[in-house]
Amino acid sequence: MEEPPEEQEPAGNPRRRRSGISSLLGESVGDVVSLLSALPEIAGYLRSIHGHIKNLDAEVIGMHAAVERLDIGMAELRAEVAVLNTEVMTMSERVARLEPHVAELSAVARPLKRVRSRLSGARSQDGAELVVDIEEAGSPPADA
Repeated sequence: MEEPPEEQEPAGNPRRRRSGISSLLGESVGDVVSLLSALPEIAGYLRSIHGHIKNLDAEVIGMHAAVERLDIGMAELRAEVAVLNTEVMTMSERVARLEPHVAELSAVARPLKRVRSRLSGARSQDGAELVVDIEEAGSPPADA
């Protein structure tokens, strides 16, 4: 048996529009049902994400407080270093002022060391070691 030929209706026919909408609605309803069945799994993931975010929030707050403490510590350290820098500069200036005097003392002490080394080996006629006070040796005779 031959099937009767389908009736062709004009494009503006409302019956044809309904069948297109029905098929779209049918597919859409299927998609909605699929989404609804996945909602519990999605909700579980969202709860897990929310829990992780809460933990991260607490960690971020703690890290922020630690950074603020570090900032305060660094400011205090910078102030202490500035004080130390000032003290070191003062000491450097004082040492620079003393250096010429130290050089002068070294120049004066060299001949005295030579005299001491010569006198330390001196012995009296009886073989006893001759001890000479450097202050007496370096000062002019009393009767002069």
